[in-house]
Amino acid sequence: MSKIKCNARHCGYNENNECAKQKIQVEGVFAKNKMGTFCESFVNPNIESKAYVEMAKEMFSDGTENHENKVLCSANYCKYNNNSSCTAKEIQIESSSSKYRSETECSSFELK
Repeated sequence: MSKIKCNARHCGYNENNECAKQKIQVEGVFAKNKMGTFCESFVNPNIESKAYVEMAKEMFSDGTENHENKVLCSANYCKYNNNSSCTAKEIQIESSSSKYRSETECSSFELK
């Protein structure tokens, strides 16, 4: 389980620069650096048709500040990827101005 810091302010799961989604997917099968990764779970509620009710079901709602998330990851060359799960205790999803998932990146990526 990882704590996810996120500055993608247009993502519906971003709550005070932390991800409120319980399970996310980071993509980047062939990535050799953070620029080749992105958060597949990013949802811009102003652009995508995913309903707020549906999003709310996937978010933490117990009010705790230090919740942890499960992070699935396809970045085969990242040292934190262990059998498609992220082993980093804390990751950072970047790109404050992103409006689409392809504009995000996992800045915690480290090459094996």
